[in-house]
Amino acid sequence: MLSIRDLDRQRLLADWQPGCWIGAQRRMSGPQAEVVVDDAGDHIENRPAQSLIVLWGPQSLDRPFLPRLPFMVQLTSRGGGDAEAELLRHVPPTGALWLDASHVDWALMAEIVMLTEATLRPWQHRELARFILRERETLVRAVRESYMGREEDERYRPTSPGDLI
Repeated sequence: MLSIRDLDRQRLLADWQPGCWIGAQRRMSGPQAEVVVDDAGDHIENRPAQSLIVLWGPQSLDRPFLPRLPFMVQLTSRGGGDAEAELLRHVPPTGALWLDASHVDWALMAEIVMLTEATLRPWQHRELARFILRERETLVRAVRESYMGREEDERYRPTSPGDLI
């Protein structure tokens, strides 16, 4: 099994540096067990936890922001150091990796996986859809907390689709 211990730890950076690759990981779902009925009868199918990993190429100082679409995004059953090792596999051997998940649109990353990974199983597709819904609900709560209720600024008030037409 691939492990971060097998790779050069010096390639993982504690802080951003010019020329480094930027990666992130996020658990999408925990391990699960489901009763499956098929031609062989009823049996329990165990499923590992699933994480999203995402990687952006080095950013230039004149364009320091992450592009909306990453270099790579994929679903993996690896977590922790194994996910970091999986990300490092996609970084050139002389490249360094900085991990920062603070500005990642995880719902978008999950949508990219749903649209592009041909080997997704139905349960993975279902878990991705649930993850996207949870992320969107979290975003709506964050927007409400950040922008609504500012009595001093009339621009920020609750709206409904009827108010927008």
